[in-house]
Amino acid sequence: MFLKNFFFQLIIFSIITVSLILILNIKTGIISVLLGGCAWFIPNVYFFWRIMHRIFRNYPTTIMIKHFFYSEILKLLSSICIISLVSLYHPVHQKKFLLGYSIMIIISLIVSYYLLLQGRYVKNH
Repeated sequence: MFLKNFFFQLIIFSIITVSLILILNIKTGIISVLLGGCAWFIPNVYFFWRIMHRIFRNYPTTIMIKHFFYSEILKLLSSICIISLVSLYHPVHQKKFLLGYSIMIIISLIVSYYLLLQGRYVKNH
């Protein structure tokens, strides 16, 4: 269910990126937009994997909260590292890089809100 959310976000990001490239004829910043999206997607998949690994093992709540914060800190640090490495070793167009990153954040919010409306995350009592 959560994994479906991530793949759905990746598909939507790919569709939006390709359509922007075709509509606006953006050839110079394609890699920058894709790297921006990957800089958001990779740390969030790691965060998802860490949390799901803990949930399926039925850890106590205090340990879950501790692992949640550790995972969130590692996610933020890995985002910073990816953004730093990309900007150091690959010539990117900064505005298009941030556009790709922002598109993934917006897609994440829309998909999460849509799934919440459908009641997939909330149990009916």
